[in-house]
Amino acid sequence: YSLPDSTVQVTDDDLRTYLKAHQSEYKVEESRSFSYVSIPIVPSGDDTTFFMGQMNKLKEEFRATQDDSLFARNNSDGATFFDRQGVDALPKILQANYSNLTIGDVRGPYFEDGNFVMYKIAGISEDTIGAVKASHILIKWDDESDASKAAARSKAQGILNRARAGEDFAQLARDNSVDGSAQSGGDLGWFGKGKMVEPFENAAFGATSAGVINHLVESQFGFHIIKVTEPQNKNVYEIAHIQREITPSENTRNKAFRKADFFASSSSSYSEFIENAAKDSLEVFLAENIGKNDRRFNENDNAREVIQWVFKEENTGNVSDVIELDNLYIIASLTKVTEEGLASLADVKNQLEPKVKNEKKAAIIIEKLGKIEGTLEDMKTKYGNDANIYTSNDLKISANSLPTVGFAPVAIGIAFSLEPGQKSGTVTEENGILVIEMLNYTKAPDIADYTAYKAQVEQRLSGRVSFDAAEAIKKSAEISDFRYRFF
Repeated sequence: YSLPDSTVQVTDDDLRTYLKAHQSEYKVEESRSFSYVSIPIVPSGDDTTFFMGQMNKLKEEFRATQDDSLFARNNSDGATFFDRQGVDALPKILQANYSNLTIGDVRGPYFEDGNFVMYKIAGISEDTIGAVKASHILIKWDDESDASKAAARSKAQGILNRARAGEDFAQLARDNSVDGSAQSGGDLGWFGKGKMVEPFENAAFGATSAGVINHLVESQFGFHIIKVTEPQNKNVYEIAHIQREITPSENTRNKAFRKADFFASSSSSYSEFIENAAKDSLEVFLAENIGKNDRRFNENDNAREVIQWVFKEENTGNVSDVIELDNLYIIASLTKVTEEGLASLADVKNQLEPKVKNEKKAAIIIEKLGKIEGTLEDMKTKYGNDANIYTSNDLKISANSLPTVGFAPVAIGIAFSLEPGQKSGTVTEENGILVIEMLNYTKAPDIADYTAYKAQVEQRLSGRVSFDAAEAIKKSAEISDFRYRFF
């Protein structure tokens, strides 16, 4: 980095020469790149209305049935159709109305995450332990000193006094609390036993009525001002529920297909593909370097049919027919074919340029160092401010990096080839040029018995025999695998 990039010029010929010399590092597998548009198959407003009507018809039957769980199982798309839950685990819509839930109530249908859901209260009983709903304000001390804790206590007591005097608790929490719940006014919602630290839990569950608890509660986190919104509720609710997924109708699917089919049939080239996408306000996505055995691209799973098409297609710019995935139609256009072998210069040019520049910079530095003789101190002085002397202690031959240098396996190998007092020539590493002087070398003691080490090596290698043999056979066998075209 001591030489600016402008010091050297890199031509395409330089890059080709480097690529040829490092072919093994830039081999690529066969792949394809393509552009595509996707037309989602989503329920229409009419589909939603239809499912709402179906749920409303079920509602009266649900209310009248005597076997709630069986009815729910037979009419629900969901895997779970019956639960026993405390108030803290109720669905949010029921939790908000928990005080007026009665046995036999049927609530809904509600729209939740693309589904219609109905709930029936099949039973209400009481447990020994319930749940509490509360808000809090947390005041922390800055450090563990008595003075810091006293200051935090004084601040918390002042806020408690204001809350008990009738100030808006939620606003006090937003202005003062250091807990994550501050932005929601300190609201913690419903919680059961074991969810909070013990002092907080004891205070909240010990309250017999709603309101601000009249004393501070200290925990390892700080001082809490607690407002019990709802005192302990021990009810357990038996809930049967019916869930129906809102799916697109055949009419909706056909409408989406007609749109996709018209797009595909009117796009006979890549240019028309792009023009039609702009005309229809469809976003064009790019899938790059997709392998022949891949089963997905970008966010699209189970997309094998699309990948089979791009590998069967030989001409870039050609456009596919409509291909149906799970919930969308895809139309693709092949943009690039990459054959197995050496990467093209265009594909790796950006990777090669800094490496070739570094090679040329290294040559300049080496030439300058070659004209300098003397000790490392002499070389540093004559080279200039960009040269530095570092010392590495306890360097082991198993290491692969040097302090201040980074990854430097070649330099370490050369260091261990030197004798004490001997100095190396210039050594090129990824981050710079080194000259190494061996100060002291401690030889490892001889090992009388290598049996244990031999056993370790044998065990490690024996585990790879089958794999390595199979890979060697594959490499030497003149067999092409075209199963990807069919599966």
